[in-house]
Parts: sequence; structure tokens; C-alpha cells
Amino acid sequence: MTGTTRTDAWGARRADDRQRRRRVRKALTIAAAVAVMGAASLIGGTTVGSGVTIAPLVTAFCIVAVAAITLGLGWREADEVLRRRALHVFAAVGVVAIVGNPVAEMLGRAFHIPSPTETLWWLSIATGVAVLLVQRWRDREAG
Repeated sequence: MTGTTRTDAWGARRADDRQRRRRVRKALTIAAAVAVMGAASLIGGTTVGSGVTIAPLVTAFCIVAVAAITLGLGWREADEVLRRRALHVFAAVGVVAIVGNPVAEMLGRAFHIPSPTETLWWLSIATGVAVLLVQRWRDREAG
């Protein structure tokens, strides 16, 4: 009996376990997203003493929590190339958000932009997507 049979069975079990974890992660993410939407619709009319509706706050918190949990569960499954890409994307988004915040505030006051922070948020997301696309393009050209 050779060792290849044991190795093949080990590899197949490992691949099956990885697929099972992906299916469970997807199901949990979908269930959490449905729960967030349901909770937001139930809390929709609740207001705090100052007249502020808490539904947008709860919804935003839940969306961030679901995204963080989903990313955390997927991080372990990713290899070093995907982790490197993700770190570069997060770094680009963070740099644009941190450096751009004072600049956006000054430009917003100078040019009477109604919501400079929202514009900066969209710019940081666009920067992250651009970094991800450039990384994939470079990897495709190299490989």
C-alpha cells in the first residue's frame, strides 16, 4: 500500500471541508442580511427623545457587523495572495479616508459642497476598487 492513497483521501477531505465551510458562510451571511433588513423594518418608527430615528443607526451598525463577520470568516480560508490584495485595498481606502477628510472639509467649505464626507466616502470606495482591479490586472499580466 502506498502513501498516495492516504494523501489523496486527505486532500479530498480537506477540499470537501472547505466547500462545506463556504456553503455555511454563505448561508450565515444571507441569514444575517435578511435579519438586518427585517430588524430595520421593525425598528423603522422608533425614535429617541430628541426626535432622532434610530433605524438608520441600527441598520448601519448591523451592516458593518455582518460585513466584519463575513470578512473574518473568509479571511482564514484565503491564501497569502488574496490576503495581500485585501490588505492593499484596505490600506488604500484608509489612506484616502484619513488624508482626504481634512481636505474634503476645507474644499466643502470653500466650494459649498453640501456633503463632502459622503463624496469622500464614495471616493475611498472607488479607490479601493481601482486598487483591486490594478492588482488583478498586474497578476494576470505576470502570470
